[in-house]
Amino acid sequence: HLMFKPATMTIADTFRPSNNRFHTIRHVAALAVLVDHGFIVSGHPHALSYLGFQISLGVLGVAVFFILSGALITASFLNSRSWLDFVWRRLLRIYPAYFDCLLFTAFVICPDFVAL
Repeated sequence: HLMFKPATMTIADTFRPSNNRFHTIRHVAALAVLVDHGFIVSGHPHALSYLGFQISLGVLGVAVFFILSGALITASFLNSRSWLDFVWRRLLRIYPAYFDCLLFTAFVICPDFVAL
């Protein structure tokens, strides 16, 4: 005789990284975009056009990625102590990588393309 417990998971539990597969879904969506671009770069039509679909695998991957990212950012906002705390944590997450890319582009990539 099996007894089943009712689900007691909250929304916050659902978005906890140890309890979900959001990273897997994001990776699959990113892979869909890469596969679609591979078809296009090699001179073929979009990957799904061979199956008769009117939407490309890349568009589908981007849509899934943005929908999921919006849900995760909303969950981050709802779990923040305040609006200012949320903004501060987003800045600390985004701007270091942004400035790294900016410096890399300015001092590594651009000198190869621009003669001073």
